[in-house]
Amino acid sequence: MYWKVIAAFVAAVAGAIAVYEVTRLPPPERPSIRLNHVGISVADMDQAIDFYTKKMGYRLAFAIPNAPGQPRAVYLQVNRETFVELLEATPQRPPGFVHVGFEVDDMNAMSARLRKANVQVAQPRVGRTKATVAEVEVPDGVNVELLQFGPDSMQRKAIESWPR
Repeated sequence: MYWKVIAAFVAAVAGAIAVYEVTRLPPPERPSIRLNHVGISVADMDQAIDFYTKKMGYRLAFAIPNAPGQPRAVYLQVNRETFVELLEATPQRPPGFVHVGFEVDDMNAMSARLRKANVQVAQPRVGRTKATVAEVEVPDGVNVELLQFGPDSMQRKAIESWPR
């Protein structure tokens, strides 16, 4: 009889130790690159905003300030860290898919890693949203952006303002 009590006690202690060990582990690291947004060129910006906000339920995160000669651009927030970027169509950019954007934690490290793998990466620059941006040359002509968001970037401000 005592051996059953002792065995149950030892099993309970072992289980408690296992739970303690698992729960004290640090959370898994976020990957150093994450999908952030998809860019879509639209023929009618107001109609597209209406569709994505009212029908799809996305939040209007921000509009990129108009610059001379630059078409309108708007970011819609799908969830805390994922957006749809709407860009006004132009003769050079007809309506449809334009690009995909990936957020990186360290633009210099990611650019160096890709260049080491013989991938063409443009020189990073500060874009209109105040994020650091670099275009990446990928197979099949897909346009890819790498983005690093500093505290003043419009994307970071939208992410931080997302209701928790």
